[in-house]
Amino acid sequence: MDYGRFAGVLCLTLAGCDGSAVPGASAGTDGPGETDSAGETDGPGETDGPGETDGPGETDGTGETEGPGETEGGQDICEGLSGELLTSTQIDQPEPIDLALDPTSDTGEFYVSYRGPDCVSRHSADGQELSRLPGESCDQLAIDSAGNLLLAGLDSRNGGSRITKRDSDGEEQWAYVLSEGLSSALRLDVAVDGDDNVLVAGTDRSGDDAGWITKLDAAGAEQWTVRLGGRAVENGRISITTHGDEDVTVAHALEVEDADGLVRVSRFDGTGQEQWSVDFSDPRARVDGMDTDDTGRVAVGLYAYDDAGGPRRSLVLLSPQGTLEWTRTSDELPIQITTAVAFAPCNTIVMAGTADATPDATAFGRQLWATKLADDGTELWTSFMDGPLDSSEVGDGIRAIAIDAAGQITAAGAVTVEINESQDEKFPVNDIDLWLGRFDA
Repeated sequence: MDYGRFAGVLCLTLAGCDGSAVPGASAGTDGPGETDSAGETDGPGETDGPGETDGPGETDGTGETEGPGETEGGQDICEGLSGELLTSTQIDQPEPIDLALDPTSDTGEFYVSYRGPDCVSRHSADGQELSRLPGESCDQLAIDSAGNLLLAGLDSRNGGSRITKRDSDGEEQWAYVLSEGLSSALRLDVAVDGDDNVLVAGTDRSGDDAGWITKLDAAGAEQWTVRLGGRAVENGRISITTHGDEDVTVAHALEVEDADGLVRVSRFDGTGQEQWSVDFSDPRARVDGMDTDDTGRVAVGLYAYDDAGGPRRSLVLLSPQGTLEWTRTSDELPIQITTAVAFAPCNTIVMAGTADATPDATAFGRQLWATKLADDGTELWTSFMDGPLDSSEVGDGIRAIAIDAAGQITAAGAVTVEINESQDEKFPVNDIDLWLGRFDA
């Protein structure tokens, strides 16, 4: 989910994202009873002049709000963040599939989706469950500007797939059953654009033309459907994101005749016309999360295999025109299994998922992890977190993340609470809880 959809956060304080001074800024402060000149900060006990931001340690004058990139007291959100886990909680609920912040909430509330009945829950910023919403068909989740939920998933009543729009109380507004040929989707994802149109991407078993995008308007009427081409990988994910009012980007894994597999990233305009397409060819390649920022750049997590047959994870950054800016691989980063990728304020990127908890790569054991990267791909911080049991024996991990305008990360994952000794020791089927956490990004 693109944090820029909810607030455009820029680092334009007296110190920029790189710590440099903004051109034209003055180091002086005001005399008693005066307001600031352009580029100045307040003297002790003073408030800001019209259109100005706070000096360090100060609060806003009457009727003013924080300046771009600042929090109360003039703190620059681009500096001093460490990935500290601020809050976490466990709930006796199924493993989460997706997570989305509520853009209408001023207290950080969010939703989590699951498979099965009553498959969406609403939570406070610290993870406490506030309510459960009725319904099914909610594998994937998006929220429009009015706080309505868009849910995509399997329709158990007809064996196909459907998109449902519900209000914040769970009341169904409309439902759209995917047309024949699209209904038996292998994978689905859903997003909304700046005009609250709904974009659905999926893969199915229709042969060499198995990927597709469908656009619905805010009332649920189909606008167009385009085929993406290629034979879908059985366990390959598909991911769709939007930026601006209409442009949509989709990434999905394909099987092709002249390669062992590839991931294709494509961009389409609001009418369904392809703008560009980029392929990444690797054996058994798949998508491990994707996001776009408000400039149109794309970050994609990739999973493939190296020449020796071992797993290789990568993160690639594409320009708004689809050209490769950089690639970081698991040899350079503490990447294990990436399940979520998201842009954060100040041109940074957050990855999260599950990491090996033991030095022995053949041993079963996973723990939750998250990594934040700078604009050039260098590591800023990495956090590893254990659940309630010994991480060498369990399969804990983060499944989805969302980042707010202040840069804080909300994460949903799964942790093991009881080991089922009767199962195979390497791949036990254990009892798990929903894990929710919030990081200082």
